[in-house]
Amino acid sequence: MCGGSNAGYGHGDDARMGVGVAPGAAPGVGMPQWGVGGAQPMLMAAGHQQGGASLSLRSLLAGLVGAAAAAPLVAYKLFLWSSAGQQGSATLAALGRARTHTARPWLVNMDAGQLAAHAALDTLPLLFLTLPAAQAGLTSSFAWSSQAIGRSTGLHLPEQAGFAVALVVTAAVTATVRGTELMADPQQVAVVREAVANADRYYRLTTSSLSSSSSSSSQEAEAERRARAFKAIAISWREQEQEVTSLFVTLAIFDFVYFGSLWYATQDMTAACAAALLANAVDYHAMWRGVTTPGSGRGGRGGANKAQRSSSSSSSSSSSSTQRE
Repeated sequence: MCGGSNAGYGHGDDARMGVGVAPGAAPGVGMPQWGVGGAQPMLMAAGHQQGGASLSLRSLLAGLVGAAAAAPLVAYKLFLWSSAGQQGSATLAALGRARTHTARPWLVNMDAGQLAAHAALDTLPLLFLTLPAAQAGLTSSFAWSSQAIGRSTGLHLPEQAGFAVALVVTAAVTATVRGTELMADPQQVAVVREAVANADRYYRLTTSSLSSSSSSSSQEAEAERRARAFKAIAISWREQEQEVTSLFVTLAIFDFVYFGSLWYATQDMTAACAAALLANAVDYHAMWRGVTTPGSGRGGRGGANKAQRSSSSSSSSSSSSTQRE
């Protein structure tokens, strides 16, 4: 548990308790400090402090504030996973299927208690790593840079700007890394791309073998129609894969900025932790329900399955026609 002391660092006795200010740094600008009360990641940029969490009334109240502030986030996540939300957006439905498919290997054998523990262990360490730890370095770097620019140009940026820039950068990097989980398999993308490139030749050969009595012009028209249909399906699949990843990254950035703003407003990590646990609980429960409910979540990645089914049906129809001839 992180200590709750609000002692500064780089001043007096506190400088001997951990990492102080860097040589030549202005007073009030420090790096993450390990306080007396335990490991306490804190952030000070241009005199502004961001607190950790502690067993105190202050952190308890911050947790209640975070839980209350999570209500709109929980509501919109419930809508994203609802039948109404997914029926209204094909991309949203594909995102739900993709996330459920990705989580299936480790959620399929979990009970409710194990799911809750897994959600907490997946949420809290990442939140502490990206908020107190990453924010400390980025905000301090921004403060040092702005001071250097200010000394040479006379331009002084507000202290909130450093936190905002660091928060957006951290959110974008974190969300992009997590978005790689939903990206299509590069080998699968290469196979589809090669199939699109060879579609015209493939359907010319298969169509010409269907019937020798058909005219050459009609065979070419049929081959062109089939190739065009296959290309449309393949392009649609690729576009949906990209839309799913982009949507996931966008939603993840929004979530992270929301949690970081709570931390900044309350100056206590308990608020961000409470909000993150409640919001992520909705996602994990929806994925777990999709994995463990019979008949649910078996669609995998919707676009890929659709393309494979369409390709298989086209091949089957071609084979059937050949046999009839």
